[in-house]
Amino acid sequence: MIQFNQIPVNFLVPGQYVEFDSSQADGSTPTIPQRILLIGQMLPTGVGSANVATLVSSVDEVAQLAGRGSMLHHMARKLFAANSFTPVYVLAQADAGGATKATRQVTVGGSATANGELDLYVGDTRYAIGVVTGATAAQIATSIAAAITADPDRYVDAV
Repeated sequence: MIQFNQIPVNFLVPGQYVEFDSSQADGSTPTIPQRILLIGQMLPTGVGSANVATLVSSVDEVAQLAGRGSMLHHMARKLFAANSFTPVYVLAQADAGGATKATRQVTVGGSATANGELDLYVGDTRYAIGVVTGATAAQIATSIAAAITADPDRYVDAV
């Protein structure tokens, strides 16, 4: 005799009845292995090999492989801040032969009329430059370049 949980044994109405017993089934969702691959440019200061996927476990490791301040380093900083559990691979790309750096210019004009702070954003990094009354445009520009150059994780080089 087959035992049912939902269909009573004394149920004598003709017909077809189906019962599913999932009490012995695994109720969890099967795990799917997850991995993250970051692809980006490396700096000449990086010690990693270009075009080789490398398993990494920290931002500092990426900084060594791809160069501190590189595109991959910045990507890894954001990723590890949001997710430190999923295995991460980086695939560093060297600059193309004959490639040149892009350049941008920030123009400072006039002289400061009051003490204050000049906030300059490069990417998502804020640089706070102190300005004193009477500072010339050249002095302010020099202060901007010094503030950016002092940041080891900077996106850009400043002169």
